[in-house]
Amino acid sequence: YASYGITTVQDGYLMKKMVGLYQMLCTSHTLELDVVAYAGVEDYGVIATQMAKHVDQYSDHLKIGGYKIFLDGSPQSRTAWMRTAYVGQEENFGYPSMMDKDVLNAVRRAMREGRQILAHCNGDAAAQQYLQAVARAMGELDDAPDIRPVMIHAQLVGTDQLPLMR
Repeated sequence: YASYGITTVQDGYLMKKMVGLYQMLCTSHTLELDVVAYAGVEDYGVIATQMAKHVDQYSDHLKIGGYKIFLDGSPQSRTAWMRTAYVGQEENFGYPSMMDKDVLNAVRRAMREGRQILAHCNGDAAAQQYLQAVARAMGELDDAPDIRPVMIHAQLVGTDQLPLMR
């Protein structure tokens, strides 16, 4: 990647069990590209404590850039949360991974702290849940920070959701 001018890569879900590996990579100055990592919102406090010098700033080519949440599964396993049932499975709409209040609280936290949040949303129902949480959290703040919330995958969003995503 570096030979083609790519200077920054992303770890889209930094798990607690990866902290030791990243600490070793940083200590040994092995990372050549900048890595921005997104920790699961539930583990962020532990990871941020263990990697404090990397929170919101690069140190040894690593930065903890914000949060990651998962709102549904995958279309391949028919667990992506959809507004309409899967063909041939009239009762299967997939399922949510988080409750509305938890999504809203994660987005509120990101906005309150001025950190970006990435949401895994494959299905259009999951996308709707995220879009509503972002809109509500933004509406609650007089001066909402531009955290540039990201919807990862978004492969099954409805055309009616595109204006909201914009």
